[in-house]
Amino acid sequence: MKFCVKSLYMVITLLCVNDVFSMKDNSYDNIFQQNDSRVVVVTGNHLPKEVESLDTKELYIEKKGKPLSQLGTLPETLEVLWVKNVNLRSVDIWLNRNHQELPKNLKEVYFVSCCFPKNIFRFDTRYVSGLKNLKKLGFFGCNVEVIDFETRWDPAPNVEILDFSNNKISDWQTIPYLKNLEELNISHNELSNLPKVYEGDHLQTCLQYLGHLKKLDISHNKIEKLPEYLWLLKSLKKITIDEYLLNQIPEDRIESFVKNDDQSISVELR
Repeated sequence: MKFCVKSLYMVITLLCVNDVFSMKDNSYDNIFQQNDSRVVVVTGNHLPKEVESLDTKELYIEKKGKPLSQLGTLPETLEVLWVKNVNLRSVDIWLNRNHQELPKNLKEVYFVSCCFPKNIFRFDTRYVSGLKNLKKLGFFGCNVEVIDFETRWDPAPNVEILDFSNNKISDWQTIPYLKNLEELNISHNELSNLPKVYEGDHLQTCLQYLGHLKKLDISHNKIEKLPEYLWLLKSLKKITIDEYLLNQIPEDRIESFVKNDDQSISVELR
């Protein structure tokens, strides 16, 4: 998905190059303002207490040095949250132990260059499941190698965009049940097979689990064969793949295709 890659580059630039900030908030040494967003650069083990009282809808958090292990209380006004360099397992434990929750109005949550124990994605989502407005959830460049979803992993009932691009995923057994999922990006990983749909790949299960999927990016992996269940999804209108997989798409499903700058192929489907 071009949107997610572009957004990733934008955020990395925001967080890593201080002179792009249009002004510095003189109240704090490590909280900066960029347009309507706030950027927090953390050097200690937790966020500054002042963060809770910030009046902002967008917050970008970057931890310098060792990964951040505590998030602290975030502004209730937040709608967009980007976090860079966080130990997500430690944050999970800390949030649950202290009965903390993420702001209820969050619509987008992205984790960039964060870490999981042994590079296995086992994300405790109890505190995320209450985010009824969450539409976009991303984990970029987190060195994830294994995706281990619970059988009925439901991080938020209304997630429409899920992004695991730019990791090292080689083992992902099943797709989670996300009834409103419209876009899935798992590009730039090391998958040799696509995940199976839970309880089999038959039509009824596919429609239940992926019935709203419109865009799928699986480019820059090691996939040898596209699963048949993809062509059962009439909602699927665009798939981005490596060029050698193009001949595996049924001809009657291809509307048009174009070669991208990164050598992948984007196919518009009938």
